[in-house]
Amino acid sequence: MIKIPSISIKPYGIAIYEQYPTNFHRRENDFLHPYRWQPPRRNSPEGIISAKAARRIQAALKWLLFFSKTKKAYNRETHRWVRFRISLITLTLSSPQRHSDQVIKSRLFNQLLTELREQNGMIHYVWRAEKQENGNIHFHLVTNVFIQAAKLREKWNRIQNKLGYVDAYANRMNAQIHSFADYYNTFAGQASTTILRQRYIYGTTTRWQNPNSTDIHSVRRVRDLARYLCKYLCKNLLSEYTSYDTIPPHLLVHGKLWGLSQTLSALKNVTAVVDRFLFDDLTTLCTEFAGRIIRHDYCTFIPVSFAEIIRSRCSAILRCIYERLKEIGIHMLQLA
Repeated sequence: MIKIPSISIKPYGIAIYEQYPTNFHRRENDFLHPYRWQPPRRNSPEGIISAKAARRIQAALKWLLFFSKTKKAYNRETHRWVRFRISLITLTLSSPQRHSDQVIKSRLFNQLLTELREQNGMIHYVWRAEKQENGNIHFHLVTNVFIQAAKLREKWNRIQNKLGYVDAYANRMNAQIHSFADYYNTFAGQASTTILRQRYIYGTTTRWQNPNSTDIHSVRRVRDLARYLCKYLCKNLLSEYTSYDTIPPHLLVHGKLWGLSQTLSALKNVTAVVDRFLFDDLTTLCTEFAGRIIRHDYCTFIPVSFAEIIRSRCSAILRCIYERLKEIGIHMLQLA
């Protein structure tokens, strides 16, 4: 029976396999081993990221980095042009959480994503929900759009105050803080005296109505950005505990734990039928990375990164990737 040689390209490697024509139905005798149906495994333990979900997040981050080029943006706060590639954002609640995780995500975080898409042109992004030690939910957001820090804080504070979190923070600060001495005694050790005084002056000037609930991390000097982002978004996994029962209940997130933009959801892999140009590229990779090749019953896997594919000048493989990106609306020349 005819089988068609094909490849599946992912951020962490290329799988080479054979597939039947789409109109052909395989018989049980076509499998190398007797086929026995097994019920699907429970892969999604409630409240914490599984190993499979972590791999999906890591793949999405590597896709995002692949088509996100370094570009310039004007920072209105510093009045300077800055070079950036990725924005790593953390969002927190300004007072103890009083609503369920589902309510926070549907009424607050979802509105922020909508406004960032409509007002800031955010198209490609990855997010994850996580619990702090105090039981509050917080969010990590990675995107390739430059966002002004002050504008982001004002936006998130306005949104989270729909449920009264900023007002609760302001009431607590007005009740507890009457002088800089009170502020210093409360937050001593978190920063230097000069910074604490600046924060105190800003807080009293704004009547504590604009708390520091957002953080945009600087990743400009990070050498291995892919590894850094994967480690940052994929910490506190199920595999870090001996069993599900040993996970502290206050660290479990109820409802959806992570999400992707539509573009990244469509980029699980890039498939193509092997022609003579792809065959030449695969021969180059198999020769250059012969020691890495992993052979399975149904496929051969070459663990290579996008950077290694580019360095090996595998133009046919890159053309397949670029064509798939164009299909979902990502044009590399526009992002350069």
